[in-house]
Amino acid sequence: MGWRAVAERMVDWDGSWVGVYTGHLTRSDRSALRRRTRALRLVGFRELEEGLYVRPNNLRGGVPEVRELLERLGVERTAIATRLEDLSEIDSARARDLWECGSIVAGYTALREELQDSTARRTELPLEEAVREAFLLGREVIRWVTLDPLLPEQMVPIAERDALVEAMIRYDEIGQALWRRYLGVEESEEAA
Repeated sequence: MGWRAVAERMVDWDGSWVGVYTGHLTRSDRSALRRRTRALRLVGFRELEEGLYVRPNNLRGGVPEVRELLERLGVERTAIATRLEDLSEIDSARARDLWECGSIVAGYTALREELQDSTARRTELPLEEAVREAFLLGREVIRWVTLDPLLPEQMVPIAERDALVEAMIRYDEIGQALWRRYLGVEESEEAA
């Protein structure tokens, strides 16, 4: 599932968490530690306590799918992944505070505005510069969407993420048209 369908990876959040315990895993194997840390970050986990990583349980497939994904990304099979339902109010609040939700929303807004600005000035730029800008900005937005922790509506307004994805889909169409012009490829040649 690519960046265009990021919303399809999510389900409604019931308030439970996915917890991954890694405290028993070696920290001396730097390569394994880097892989593990990177994988947990990519799936949106944050460390609540030393060795205990959490994220809202709002990804399609729940704990089994998350466990499988983490293993594919390099987390050891001996890591313990489980559903956490009974966090105290204090711990649940601490868990929610692990993400800078305001910064995430500000990032969505800023990138969406950059896409709008770039779209508005594309005809004013020389073709080569417009192509370069479309490539660099598109890459930045796709990276942002791909690395998004996919937090639930109760933490981050999903409409903000969806608006950024929709803006990027429109921008991608513009970028592809710019590339075709730059490469001298006609629409009819593409269809052949």
